[in-house]
Amino acid sequence: MSKKKAEHNVKKKMFRMLAFSLVLLMTILILSFLLSDANLRLSAAGKNLPPSAQHLFGTDWLGRDMLTRTLKGLRLSLAVGGLCICNECDCCNYNGYRCRYFR
Repeated sequence: MSKKKAEHNVKKKMFRMLAFSLVLLMTILILSFLLSDANLRLSAAGKNLPPSAQHLFGTDWLGRDMLTRTLKGLRLSLAVGGLCICNECDCCNYNGYRCRYFR
């Protein structure tokens, strides 16, 4: 009985971690849309600033906010990954239908 209970706890823990990961990714995606593009403009006065309350990740050598760049890049990466997954699912469904039709 304890083995079954331990197995159930592992499944519960995995489900919690999956839910937490999905919530974290969705939060990052939503925040990336809410960030303005004003932080991506070049700023001669704000070059290579260390992390602070205004720029949590600091700025790069062109004065752009690194947090904004990171979140916008992550959004693009997740969008490309999602597009690839959808494309792969379409290809698999097409091949499955072909195999069923030409059986």
